[in-house]
Formats: sequence, C-alpha cells, structure tokens
Amino acid sequence: MFSLNRGEAAQNNEMKDQLPIVPMPEDSETLQQLLLLIYPYVDEPVISDAALLLKLGKMAQKYCVDIVEAKLQKQLLGSPLVAQEPFRIYVIAVQLKWEQVASLAAFKTVDTPLRNLPHVSELQDISGKELYRFLKYRFDNKLTEPYTSFTASGGDTTLPQGGSPTIDMSVVNSTDVGPGIAEAEEPFNSSASADIVIRSCDSVEFFIMKSQLCFVSPVFNSLLLVEGNKANETGAPTHVSGLPVLSVPEDSKTLRHVFMMMYHLYVESQPQITPELLINAGMAMRKYKIMRLDTLLQKQMSDSGLMKEAPYRAYAIAIALGWNSVAKAAAINTLHKPPKKMPDVNEMGMITGSQLFQL
Repeated sequence: MFSLNRGEAAQNNEMKDQLPIVPMPEDSETLQQLLLLIYPYVDEPVISDAALLLKLGKMAQKYCVDIVEAKLQKQLLGSPLVAQEPFRIYVIAVQLKWEQVASLAAFKTVDTPLRNLPHVSELQDISGKELYRFLKYRFDNKLTEPYTSFTASGGDTTLPQGGSPTIDMSVVNSTDVGPGIAEAEEPFNSSASADIVIRSCDSVEFFIMKSQLCFVSPVFNSLLLVEGNKANETGAPTHVSGLPVLSVPEDSKTLRHVFMMMYHLYVESQPQITPELLINAGMAMRKYKIMRLDTLLQKQMSDSGLMKEAPYRAYAIAIALGWNSVAKAAAINTLHKPPKKMPDVNEMGMITGSQLFQL
C-alpha cells in the first residue's frame, strides 16, 4: 500500500515543513472528502456525486476505514441520489457490497420500465450474475414489497471473468501430481511418435510431438525453450521412457480436445461439446495463444445444440471468449422467449453486467 522509511533510512523520506510526505494514488478531491469524513466536524460533507461516492467507498475499503464506509451507507439511505439515479446507485452498491443500499436502490427502480433503464459505466465492474439478480427481482417481485425483500449478495461465481488468462508458473511443471499417473488414450499414448510428455492436473500423460505443439502455440514454444535451458543446467522431470515431462494446470478432457484439434483429428473423433468443455478449451487456447484453432472451436460451438437449447449460456460463453459473431447468433436465439424467462446460468459470472445489459 504505502510505507515510510524508518531508522537510518528515514533520511530518504521526502519531507515538507519537517513532515514526511506519503504519495497516494487517489486524487485530491477523493482524499479531501475521506479526511473530512474521518475528522470530527459538526457538518460532515454531503456526497451528491455518484462517481465520487464510488471512489470514496473503494478508498475506505482499501484503507480499512470502516467508520467512513458506515457513514457513506447511512448518508445514502436518506440521500436524493437514490431517487435520482437508483439503477446507478444499485450497481455501485453491488460493487461495494452494501446490501441495504443495493436493496433500497433496486426498489426505487420499480417505476421505471426495464427498457428505459440507462446504461451506466459502472456496469462494467459487476458481473452478469449480479445484474441477473436485479433482473430476477424485477421479474418476480410484485413491486409492492419493501426493499428489504431484496438481497444483493455476491453469490457463487467460480467461473473466470473475461480477460486474458495468465500462466501460473507455480503450477506449470509441478512435481505434485497426486496418487497414480494414467496414460492418455490413443492417439496420445506411449505408442505414439513423441518427444515430450504433457501431464494434466488430473495426472494423465499425453505423448506429443514438441514441434507440433510449438508450431501452434508461441507460449508453449517459449515455455519449452525455458524448460529446456533449465534441464541442461539442473535436470528436469522425466518420464520412464526418458522423455521430458511438462505438467500443466489443465485437466485431461480439455487437453485431449485441444490436442485432437491440433492433430487435425477432430472429424474422426468428435466428443459431445458441453459448455464446460467449450469454456475450458477456449480459455486454454487463449492462455497458450493457440489462435490457429480458435476459428475451429467457434465453428464447433456454432454447430452445437447449445446455441438453440441454451442460448443464454452460449451468449455468455461466446462473450467471455471474445467470439462476437457466435455471441450475436446466440443473442438472436434468446428472442424466442420473453426476458422474464431468462434462466440463471453460472456462465453469467464470466461476463460483465454491461455485456449482459447489451443483450
């Protein structure tokens, strides 16, 4: 967060009027309002700007100033902001996990038809799952119940948000593979022509040609180059066959699907595409930058029954993976049912509230 040098190093602190200066990333207006709320003034500042309110709430949470958080929430419950911009205040309250404020703001939107709700920039910072809870409240509520009937709890969002995946190097090439190691089924078993073994997180070993892997993935190319240099210096995990072993955090179903596409075997042996497999394969291909196969995976999804049977799931998956044309087709398929029939699907946790709002 921030710190001052102490002891002999204290002389290196930046000083003004014999006082140490602490640089902070927050702007002057936000910092001033926070300090005014901390100091015991008779007339505390009234926050009438939603953007400033969000910055203050985030700053109070960042620096664990609980008293300021409590003051902001209390002030909001009686503030005209909730009546003036109820949907925006709802989104801000969800971000800050201020349940009572979110409940009141949601209730204050009931006089505004859903189609007339404005798109607010803060939607980008909540998940589609969190926006769905608001929509569910509006669809199911009789609009006469008190706002305390609504809860804005975060819920179980275990799926990754959109954005570029990163490689966890603490998992790559881990020697902790669990009890028992299995060999992948053909064509990736030990009888295959291979010069490297890729071990999945569930301890299944795939015998792969390194040249094929490096050709489709610049990330694997760099990774294997680094691991090769390490092996020359200190040695590396090896298979009983003498081949080098590279452990990765993906499971065996995901790796098999990606490798089948990589070896152009997807026509002869095409597994049933499930939402989970699409997500995991898509995320793995983005992570390892296997862009040559991205179009193929999009086609597999477009041709699957998922597009018509579960268009909301398909839309969320396509948006999360950056497949705009697939997302558009899935969005069209959602038009066959009224919005109030929108199902609660876990994949909404992968996209932002803004992306769901656009649907």
